Amino acid sequence: MNHSPIFRKTSGNPWIVRVLLLALVLTSGWLRGASSVSRNGVTWTFDRDCTTGQYVTGDPWVVGPVTIVSITPKPVDGRNGTMINPSTGTTQGFDKDFIKGYNDYVSALNVGQSLPLTVPVNSSVVSSITADAYTQFNTIEMFSVLTVVASQPDAGSFRPPVVGSGSKASLWKESQLDYSKLNSLPKSSIASLPAIGNYETWFSYPWVELNPTWTGRYVHTSYMAPSGYGKDIAHRTGDAALLLNLDFTNTQKRKLLIGLVQAGIDNYGFILGGGTWFNDGGHNVGRLSPVIVAAGVLNDSRLKAVIKGGGLKFQEFQSTFFVSQNDVNFTGRVGTNGQQSYPYTASDIGMPEWGIRHTGAPQYDNNFWSALYRDINGSCHTAPTMTARVMGMRTTIGWEPLFQYAERHLTYEQSASYKGEFNSNPTPAFHKQFYNSFKNASAPDGSGGTEPVVYDFAVDDLIKVTKTTNVRQSGALTATKLGEQPVGAAGVIVDGPVGPDADNITWWKVNFHDGVDGWTGQDNYVLVTPPVRPAIKTVEEKTNN
Repeated sequence: MNHSPIFRKTSGNPWIVRVLLLALVLTSGWLRGASSVSRNGVTWTFDRDCTTGQYVTGDPWVVGPVTIVSITPKPVDGRNGTMINPSTGTTQGFDKDFIKGYNDYVSALNVGQSLPLTVPVNSSVVSSITADAYTQFNTIEMFSVLTVVASQPDAGSFRPPVVGSGSKASLWKESQLDYSKLNSLPKSSIASLPAIGNYETWFSYPWVELNPTWTGRYVHTSYMAPSGYGKDIAHRTGDAALLLNLDFTNTQKRKLLIGLVQAGIDNYGFILGGGTWFNDGGHNVGRLSPVIVAAGVLNDSRLKAVIKGGGLKFQEFQSTFFVSQNDVNFTGRVGTNGQQSYPYTASDIGMPEWGIRHTGAPQYDNNFWSALYRDINGSCHTAPTMTARVMGMRTTIGWEPLFQYAERHLTYEQSASYKGEFNSNPTPAFHKQFYNSFKNASAPDGSGGTEPVVYDFAVDDLIKVTKTTNVRQSGALTATKLGEQPVGAAGVIVDGPVGPDADNITWWKVNFHDGVDGWTGQDNYVLVTPPVRPAIKTVEEKTNN
């Protein structure tokens, strides 16, 4: 029998050589030399043998620079397009069949029609497969990602985010996943348990997000959501996050956890690339849950920073608020799409509430259970908030309006006074059962997570500065500094709270009597003679607005 020379008997021990080779393979992310790599129906062919391997997700990498001589399915002008390091925006080079004005096709962005092409290191080569027959939604059937790296990643590395340029070095590895951060709640308590295998499949593919406007739904694949709609993305990501906190074994959780964490990493990259999921109907919900899970199991400060509510990077934060005197005083409210508008009154102050475009267009806030899109959004809030609660991430997020509105919405939906306003878009049965069964569960570390954060101040409080305080554009130390307020400065809290953050700072927005207005940390001022506040409603009372 012929053997490769490296395995031929020598005066030394051939098994040592074999063991060394095996170790090389196992520590190099399935390192091999290849003239092509394939993933999810896409094959990239090179002009020579290259050093290639796979991330823990199965997505391929290649040490570059590399010259791609062919891609199959073959990219043509307007179909099966390929982009390199796509950025956030409303233009793309994948497919020409999107509705005109929605994700306009730019031929120059489709680099797949210009082969051979030398691709530099630090490149994400994103190739698409166009659906066989034209469809208004899910026009793209599949995305596949080849990452061109400067050197081979460590074994078990996660793929770097799709969006944006810069280094494509891997930031995280499977070995960093801490399964103890996930809960292990009894799935026997759930009657409507989704099949975990479906989610393993859906999250084994790249979840590519590029367009932060409502028209981004047209770019979404069917494995992300039928018709690409945000509500359906939210239910799918929410199901996955909740499933991972049930009492499956770690082995049973592994495949889904890897896929969901990778989706969270890609969403993180979307935000770093300048993306924000603005509050807009039912389109931009659902991107929060994967990042919550990724931030928790990787215990990473960078991921935790982007899920802080004060950053307003997710629709779930932008659209939830506590009713304030400013909301009561607001004039010029209009109903969405001509719907009747109902105002807020003094008795509503402090109530957790939702508004279709509260951040940016608060005139559409509507104190009405049947307000358009309330049902859609409310159906999406239970999963991320319960995921955060059972993982002990509530204070990390620090956005109580979302947590308390989610509970208010579901409590009403399940109450005797419910009049069927959400029947067209109810909270999924799995999410309801998870909440009902585990709303008082502790996090794996024994911490609470179910109780709301208690704050020393409230909107409409009059405060006085006790030490010189910086005033910032938003509730974060990294936010732009607008100026300072000196000791003795007085003002009225008009928004907040945000936090407490990683530095244990709770932020409030203050309109000062003089000088610059903005967000300040509450440790820099005291409450002036406490105002008389309407009693905060109980959850039961809040359901009867």
